[in-house]
Amino acid sequence: ALSRDSRNSIMPDDAALPPLNGLRAFSAAGRHLNFRAAADDLGVTQGAVAQQVRGLEDHLGLRLFLRHPRGLSFTEEGRTYHAAVSRAFAQLAEATDALRRAPARATISVTPTFASKWLIPRLADLTRAHPGIDLRLTATERVASFTRTGSTLRCGRHARLSGQAFGPICCSRKTLSPSVPPRLSPIRICRSMPWLSRG
Repeated sequence: ALSRDSRNSIMPDDAALPPLNGLRAFSAAGRHLNFRAAADDLGVTQGAVAQQVRGLEDHLGLRLFLRHPRGLSFTEEGRTYHAAVSRAFAQLAEATDALRRAPARATISVTPTFASKWLIPRLADLTRAHPGIDLRLTATERVASFTRTGSTLRCGRHARLSGQAFGPICCSRKTLSPSVPPRLSPIRICRSMPWLSRG
């Protein structure tokens, strides 16, 4: 286990980080070397940008820009810091874009027999109906635990009490109460998922 000092050395203290608005203003001002152009970029007033940059400089205890009648120029520290801040914002943008483009994932836990005879023949329909889902199957004879396997759905065959008909039945992780065993909380999802009710 990590000691408190070790955790603090790995995770930065939020109080030690500069204000985000100040960093955004500094990043824009550094791109344009002009407070007015930075303000247009951010959709705020020129005075607001200047104030945010000044607040950042006060937080850091050093000057990032030299002010001139027609614009700005970097100090040596400001130039180095702007390069680092720009990289950090680029990494945030890249990570956010990747997160938004990540496909939804669903894991279905089924028995091998149910998978081969009922579910797999319908997977093409499911893929066409929901192309944005990254579907994964877990075939096992055991009654799987949602927590242990990470399954989203657990499916199998269900016989009606009359014994006259059989149909698919599924349990969803979201429908289960912690105090109720999974086998007692099944939900039929055939009506809401047409690919399940075919055949």
